[in-house]
Amino acid sequence: MDASTSWEDMTPLAASCPLKKALQKCLALDAVPVLIARRIPYVTFVVLSRCGVIMHQLYNQLLPNAAADIAAQAKQKTLLGYGDPRLNPHHTALCEPA
Repeated sequence: MDASTSWEDMTPLAASCPLKKALQKCLALDAVPVLIARRIPYVTFVVLSRCGVIMHQLYNQLLPNAAADIAAQAKQKTLLGYGDPRLNPHHTALCEPA
């Protein structure tokens, strides 16, 4: 799933729901599904956790000082509306080299 996936595409009734496809693949492989997201709605957490899905929410996104403008845009309520991006002076790049 990518960040451009709309909420309408994520509803279980949607034929192209990426979450539904991912769960079907895990079921076919007999693997434990893991869902990592910025926010997981309470109902989704309750239903999927009872089905054996492991979920993790991401909090306090740390950005380097060079990304101050990105952090400011992410906090605007009319845009993304995330309140948790923070600047970290110890990070020097958006992507750390592998």
